[in-house]
Amino acid sequence: MPMPPMPTFSPERSTPSAWVGDSAKHPRPLFALVLFVDIDWNETNKQHKLKCQLLTTDGDLVVVPGPNGPQRVLFEASAEAGRPPGAIHGTSVRMPLTLNIPAGIPLEPGIYEWRVEVEGYARATAVESFVVTGPGVPPAPSE
Repeated sequence: MPMPPMPTFSPERSTPSAWVGDSAKHPRPLFALVLFVDIDWNETNKQHKLKCQLLTTDGDLVVVPGPNGPQRVLFEASAEAGRPPGAIHGTSVRMPLTLNIPAGIPLEPGIYEWRVEVEGYARATAVESFVVTGPGVPPAPSE
């Protein structure tokens, strides 16, 4: 399955992108969450806290089995973009972030959404939906 185009995530325009691997080849597909964060010049060289939550279409946090019982699918991270040498004053800086989940996420078929928030910037909240389908249909036998 080819990777979808990678959208941006910024205070003005924000969208995370999720990629789910081929469930026919993997019992629990590989999963990656990719973000491009556009940081305004005056917000560079500062720590920014991000929270990524996996939600149902009803807005409830997704809960999956874990080694110590049920756990929410929630990731928090801090990120900081520096100013590249020679950057023109006022230029925004794009910071790519990738969260790989090689063991996958055990999700039932349905529609889910990632909600990504940047602490202190309500306008930087992004939501992106995706669909989990059931097991692949085996090919019809040839005659």
